[in-house]
Amino acid sequence: MLAWQLLRHMRQKITKKYNEREEQRYPPNTRRRLVESKTARIKKRIDTPRPFQCLFTRYRCNRLESAGEYARKMQYVTTPNCRFCNHPTETIEHLLRDCAGTQPYRTNHDLTFDTLVSEKPRNIIRIAYFDTWLRDVFSFSTRPPTYRIAATVKEMMSDEHRKKKDSGMNPRKRQKLVIPDKSLNMAVSNSKIQREKWNSVT
Repeated sequence: MLAWQLLRHMRQKITKKYNEREEQRYPPNTRRRLVESKTARIKKRIDTPRPFQCLFTRYRCNRLESAGEYARKMQYVTTPNCRFCNHPTETIEHLLRDCAGTQPYRTNHDLTFDTLVSEKPRNIIRIAYFDTWLRDVFSFSTRPPTYRIAATVKEMMSDEHRKKKDSGMNPRKRQKLVIPDKSLNMAVSNSKIQREKWNSVT
């Protein structure tokens, strides 16, 4: 019993000293803001699929299977030169910043090397789209293993295309009621139902 009380007292004392040291290290309310910002970053990463998060981390750590030094190490690529512009070294930084071959794609999709700085969901999705595009365009000596990202990206692109198509349609057009009988046009003239006049074939 005495040992347990002593252990509890020491734990409380250590915790109190740690809190005092942290309060001296940071200004007031700074610790709370740091915790809140970290929680917000974790929540943002939860909003994206897990394979996208792993791919984003691979881009940051320069362990990419489709380009860079890691691809040459895994013997997916034999030459160190860039496969777009024949630059002496093909790196992730070069592809996202200086490469002339990726310039049109980066311009159209608002993609830069600074995209890797922030873990926002839209940045993670942009990197996933970019890697899928690289795998489709690049030629490999040995094809890298397939992953779920390509299928997920294609599914997301089809969903976006379907949403754009649905948003472009006139919602009233679906609810249009065609009344072919001319005698009924007068009966529903004051209603909210849209009508098309019946044009008889002459």
